[in-house]
Amino acid sequence: MVEYGEPLKLHELNIEGLVEQFYKQGKRTDTSKIQPLHPAQLEIVHDPGRFKVVACGRRFGKSLLCAFIASTVVMQPGRKVWIVSATYKLTDKVFNSLYHLFVNELKLAIPSKGGRANRVERLIQLPNGSTIEGKSCERRDQLVGDAIDLLIFDEYALVPNGKDIFDQELRPTLMDREGSAVFISTPRGRNHFYSAYLRGQEGMRLREERANGVVLTKEQVEESSWSSFRFDSYANTTVNGGYLKKSEVDSMMLTMPGIMFRQECLADFTAIADTAFPEFESKEQVTDWDFQPQLPVDVGMDFNYQTPCTTLYLQIDPNMNILVFDEYHPLEAHKSVHEQAQQMLHMDHQFKKAIRFVAADKSGEQKALDGRSAWLDLEDYDIFAVGKKQKIETGCDLIRLWCKYPKTDELGNVIFQPDGITPVTYPKLFIHKRCKNLIFALETARAPENQQGMLKEGYQKDNIVDGPLDALRYILVYLLQDSGYVKTMPVV
Repeated sequence: MVEYGEPLKLHELNIEGLVEQFYKQGKRTDTSKIQPLHPAQLEIVHDPGRFKVVACGRRFGKSLLCAFIASTVVMQPGRKVWIVSATYKLTDKVFNSLYHLFVNELKLAIPSKGGRANRVERLIQLPNGSTIEGKSCERRDQLVGDAIDLLIFDEYALVPNGKDIFDQELRPTLMDREGSAVFISTPRGRNHFYSAYLRGQEGMRLREERANGVVLTKEQVEESSWSSFRFDSYANTTVNGGYLKKSEVDSMMLTMPGIMFRQECLADFTAIADTAFPEFESKEQVTDWDFQPQLPVDVGMDFNYQTPCTTLYLQIDPNMNILVFDEYHPLEAHKSVHEQAQQMLHMDHQFKKAIRFVAADKSGEQKALDGRSAWLDLEDYDIFAVGKKQKIETGCDLIRLWCKYPKTDELGNVIFQPDGITPVTYPKLFIHKRCKNLIFALETARAPENQQGMLKEGYQKDNIVDGPLDALRYILVYLLQDSGYVKTMPVV
């Protein structure tokens, strides 16, 4: 049996003292001189929670805080730390600070001292046997197997299926060493990061009850190991013991749209500033409703190879209510059209040959050098794709309309709320709760900006949300506009 060191207890480590030492020695990160921790950061490191959830605004110092926590941990012999985020680009924010610190400043991760570091492999090895690795959720297969002492889950709000990835792949890595985890991010609405924040609040409440003599159940004891914090950008201003001028944060309030300021600077979970689909309401539209055998099935497909592909399965009822009841979105990339087709045929067998339309990316008609195209590959399986070239705005408008469909009277006139301006709406697009990637995409997709910094229609292509959203708009545009299947809007 492998023997490990004592279980990690972050609050017992002298993180504050190590950072103070770096400050006195004039050490730097890759971007600036190291400063002592400010009071809000100290509140986090001194908290006894094993799992810490931290929501904070811009310039709070979250990446540096994570780097300092990780640095203190690996100063102990034989410790293993993982930095994980949605993509390697996001992982690098913390990893690069650690690389600079241990290679250029402390000069510990160098061969002459018995250590080594590789920025490409995102690996830092210290002479005392401790290691730091940078990981990406793009490759879930790389998130299993090892036993680690500390997990830094950076920009957790931006990780699709973040809760599932932690529960299934990452939580087991903390078992052998009884390791700790820090989930840190700027909020992106009330998604899985918000759920983790609430879990931390409940954990702190349970610890307080136990301190007051309340006997906790076994499950409550487990939950009491969670803590959570929410700090705005003002927490790092000089008036609060930080390093920013308050006037600088105030100026952001004056120059940014109010909802964006609330999200980015005030760490407000209820504010989603640049969301592409603010009309989507998960409480109303995520459902247990499932496949109805009396209705045909329609399919939206997005072909991808370098990034995950997506297939969505949906049904539309006589009242034009649309239910997306299943999805195929393997988190691993490099899935071929043939694999997508085989999965679709398997699903169609379960549906008893109910698939009617398969709407796919029009660019899939384009032939490669070998004379083949994605659409031709589908035809090898007797799957004949449909769809016309469309502007992204067309599909996005349909998604928004079916999220908040205007209610009309018997004459077809739109009914307005008492203000006479806001229409009364209701949802006609519903998504089964198993379609986690599509739900995440609708909740977190961000609107793109033009060269002047103004928000535009559509959504940013980030290789995370675009697959599910592309597949959805392909089939909606075909069903609701191109095919002529829906010829008239019904009277509500």
